[in-house]
Amino acid sequence: MNRPASEFIKRMFEKDEMEKAKNIVLTRMEIFSRTEIEVILKQDEEMVDELIDWTSELIADYSKSDIPKIEQLRKIKQMVRTKYPAIFEQAEERKKQIGNYDQWVGNLWRMQRKIKNPISATSSQDEIRKAIEDTVATFSFERLENEIRESIKHEDLVLRLKKDIEEAREALLDYIKLKEETIPVSLYYYRTSNGGVSCKINTHRNGYSYAYGAGRSIRYNKGKDREEYPLIVSAHYIDTFIFQNGIDYKDIIIDPRSIESFYMFDNKVSCNLTSSFINSWWNYDCPDLYRCTVNKDGTGYNMLGERLPHFSTRLVEHTYIATYVDKSITEEEVELLCKGRKNTVIYKEMRSVLKAKTISETDLQQMLEENKAYEKEIQDCIESNRREILDHLASVFEDRIISREPFKLNENFGLDCGYIYIHTSNPEYNERKRILKKSSLSSQVSTGMDIEFPYDSQSLTLMTVQFDKIREIVKREKGIELYCKTMLD
Repeated sequence: MNRPASEFIKRMFEKDEMEKAKNIVLTRMEIFSRTEIEVILKQDEEMVDELIDWTSELIADYSKSDIPKIEQLRKIKQMVRTKYPAIFEQAEERKKQIGNYDQWVGNLWRMQRKIKNPISATSSQDEIRKAIEDTVATFSFERLENEIRESIKHEDLVLRLKKDIEEAREALLDYIKLKEETIPVSLYYYRTSNGGVSCKINTHRNGYSYAYGAGRSIRYNKGKDREEYPLIVSAHYIDTFIFQNGIDYKDIIIDPRSIESFYMFDNKVSCNLTSSFINSWWNYDCPDLYRCTVNKDGTGYNMLGERLPHFSTRLVEHTYIATYVDKSITEEEVELLCKGRKNTVIYKEMRSVLKAKTISETDLQQMLEENKAYEKEIQDCIESNRREILDHLASVFEDRIISREPFKLNENFGLDCGYIYIHTSNPEYNERKRILKKSSLSSQVSTGMDIEFPYDSQSLTLMTVQFDKIREIVKREKGIELYCKTMLD
């Protein structure tokens, strides 16, 4: 039998490179998986050469046909599978064994994390000692061998896993030793003389890193406690400073003298809601306002299991489309933030949050039904005047009509894809909606009114022209004032 592929490999490569060359040839055939190639190369040399030559001839024959390449490869693989069933049975078993091995590797990682996560520079000697004992006991191949061999039958994988266990044990012991030798980072949140907040910090390192342009946010402490806390970092920059210097959150100890909380927007920080801080917030057009709570006792963790030095709650988020107020806002905070500004949308939203806490589920449901009925009244008005609205569209965009029945327009106006939100000036409806958005029924309340247009489109050009006519009709027939806000996508 002519064996051009295998003979070519023998002529071109030395004996010690032969397997590597055959691996490359089998890979470039694009038929076999990595595991299947691994099994093929473990067969005797004659069978491997025969498989390579026979498959090469099939590929050459099929390449002359008009069958799509992916279908060619599928047919060829099926033919090879039929001719060499034992090889593919071995490959399936190998895949299963590798899957069992991977599962064990995942288990090792979880076992390692379980011991590793609680250990930090702040851990006591008893905690360190227990972690070492747990590591030695957990990562013992002798203890796990019987269980491993029940699921993994291939000896090379067993030996590989044994090595993984040993490496995991040594890595974990090195980590524990490193944390034992690491001096905890000390952090002290304090109120400055002007009512702001800064952080005195001792990293117990020579020097520090900071982001370009942030040099003014860090300075050396010149006070009496400079030995205890050599650096002072602005509170708005402390998170970035911790990241820039590779400090692990769990290696931080918060000074018990630290303040309980503070407020922040942009790079402005205040220990309390002072009039100057509040005026500045309003003058900056009300950017996102945060209430920050210092994690003094170290018992607070975020969703990723990180022990942050402080936690930030976004109290107010004010945008062109809507205003968000956190449910945790207090009566005192509302009054301080909006003193002299009780005619604003923000104040109304804040009051709605407080009011929503006092209303029963039954009353909330009643308010929701009233708003839905109000929206249905408007929707019914639109439906009864559907033809007038579509005729208005047709007259404005006469040169864009594709068909009249069903009504279809050319909607290509360029980059005008977006959203349109319909609102009403009805104070009772708006008050109910503000309260509902802050209640347990918030998921049933949309940003704008739940109104559908006769002609649905993503083009804001079409939707705003429709809205102008809808507003006219609703005002004429129902006496209801509507307005809209749009946002490009």
